[in-house]
Amino acid sequence: MTDKKYKSPWGEKPEDENKIANLFKYNKPNFPNFDKFNKNFGNKQIAFIVAGIALFLWLSSGFFIVNEGEKAAITRFGKFVRVASAGPNYHLPYPIESAIKVNVDHIQKEEIGYRSKITTGKHIDFAKNAINKVLPEESLMLTGDENILDINFFVQWRINNIEDYLYNVENVKATVKSAAESAMREVIGSTPMALVQTDGRAKAEEEAKTLLQRMLDEYKSGVVVENLQLEKVDPPEEVIDSFRDVQTARADKERSINKAEAYKNAIIPQARGEAAKIVQEAEGYRAQAIDRAKGDATKFDAIYKEYAKSKDVTKKRMYLETIEKIFEKNGKTVVSGKIGKSAIPYLPLDKLNRSK
Repeated sequence: MTDKKYKSPWGEKPEDENKIANLFKYNKPNFPNFDKFNKNFGNKQIAFIVAGIALFLWLSSGFFIVNEGEKAAITRFGKFVRVASAGPNYHLPYPIESAIKVNVDHIQKEEIGYRSKITTGKHIDFAKNAINKVLPEESLMLTGDENILDINFFVQWRINNIEDYLYNVENVKATVKSAAESAMREVIGSTPMALVQTDGRAKAEEEAKTLLQRMLDEYKSGVVVENLQLEKVDPPEEVIDSFRDVQTARADKERSINKAEAYKNAIIPQARGEAAKIVQEAEGYRAQAIDRAKGDATKFDAIYKEYAKSKDVTKKRMYLETIEKIFEKNGKTVVSGKIGKSAIPYLPLDKLNRSK
């Protein structure tokens, strides 16, 4: 008769198949309380397995990965113990140790005197596609010459010490912003308005950046200032028209000064040239006068020597030469002695008519 529970393709169960089935058949041990023992042993085994899996999962929860550009601060029961760099890392599972990851390469930006409102896009663009909100309570600053300027600027910074950044300052962003405003006010307060708006702008930026970094280092904030740049340096809107008039007047003044300087630079060399020419002519006349005087003195010495030899003759000759020089320009002839008595008077009528 065929077995209803198992039907072999060949009809009856082969003898070898029955032997194999008996080999894997569970034979219950024959001793007292076996069922109770088996039940307790199974429960403990399952509990150990579950506990082992839970322990493994708990221990494996300490594995973590720090992305490129990030660092992680490891704390043990809330106390900082070390810094984990980029790559796979491990810390003891929570609550023993925990990790706080921070992006140390990200450049953050604080705006003072204005706020940029992004209109579209996921990425912040402060140069394009932005609407500025003016904050006079931050932007109005007193200059070194007691003028008021409306100043907008921004500060770019990043984290360079994760421990100081996380545990020394409660709100780093607000601290950077307040310190930047304070540093800029100090620099502007010691600089004249005209200098800040012109050649002194770059110097004011550098001085404010240096002062800001010094303040943040004193706070042990764990950040480094990458850039500080002035965006707007203008008078307040209420006085902008008057300021422009002043600027125009100052420009006119500078133009007049430059014109006067150009005239001075042109006329002074000319005057110096003419003065040098007069001096040279005077020097030449002096040399000529000295030479003439020396010649006259030499001539006089020679005459004096002749005069010393024959005083009467020399005296008479000198008298006649002197009279000759006096009358030679008068057009008159003087005759004396017998010649004068026999001379015929002559009236030069033709010369008299010409003189009229």
